[in-house]
Amino acid sequence: MDRAPGHLSRAIVTETPATRIKLITLGNPGAGKSALVKQFCEGAFSSEYVATIGIDYGVKTLSLTAPVATAASSPTLVKVNFWDMAGDPVYQDVRNEFYRDTDGAIVVFDVCSKISFQAVDRWIAELRSYGDERVRLVLVGNKCESERRLISAEAASAKAEALGCRYQEASAMTGKGVHDIFMPMIQTITYVRQKTTTKPK
Repeated sequence: MDRAPGHLSRAIVTETPATRIKLITLGNPGAGKSALVKQFCEGAFSSEYVATIGIDYGVKTLSLTAPVATAASSPTLVKVNFWDMAGDPVYQDVRNEFYRDTDGAIVVFDVCSKISFQAVDRWIAELRSYGDERVRLVLVGNKCESERRLISAEAASAKAEALGCRYQEASAMTGKGVHDIFMPMIQTITYVRQKTTTKPK
């Protein structure tokens, strides 16, 4: 992912009120968090690894159709705010300032790294220490295209089940599974938000 300011897709200027969602990515350095966000936002991949410094930010605007939008309404406009957290321990104090008001968290590990996988519990603990316990969570095994894989899908699925969340395999390089990381979470958060705001008094 390029590190020039504003490298993630920016919001589309519109007069239509939009639902705003805050998603964060967590995981060890090199797990591919930024690459997954770039692939989802831009449909692009860069093989050059440049570590995130502190926090990276971007916005992607989506137009969601039914079942999120009601039959009597136009498609729902959603602005997804991505907060890409640096994985280096030196940035922990910086990360801790950004957990508040998070709607969804994507915890990423590298399927080729046992250390990355073993760190998942630590990332979940950090999230729950500084964020809302009701934050929606998905565990992602990145780099599933690699022949050097060390973490099986079965082991990762068991970890996700223990955490009470969904597991998704993905490849930021090929794009496989990337859509399925983000869209179910975005759709669910939007649907719940709509039900809450339209609930009869």
